[in-house]
Amino acid sequence: QLARYQGMIDDGVNAGEQGDLVRARKVLEGAVRLHPEGIEGLFNLGVVYGLIAHHEIAKAEFYDNYVRDEIFIE
Repeated sequence: QLARYQGMIDDGVNAGEQGDLVRARKVLEGAVRLHPEGIEGLFNLGVVYGLIAHHEIAKAEFYDNYVRDEIFIE
């Protein structure tokens, strides 16, 4: 079970490094369900959650700036 957990951590981290945050989240959530006491899984899942949140905030700010610029241009 520990080997499976570590494999899931490795897969999740690799997915995150490749920019596939959705897959990274799913794999790491599975790892945490498999071994809830595992610090490495919790840490990496937290990193992925932070990256997803940062990405969503950046998209929202870009959209707000785009809309604001469009209003002033018209």
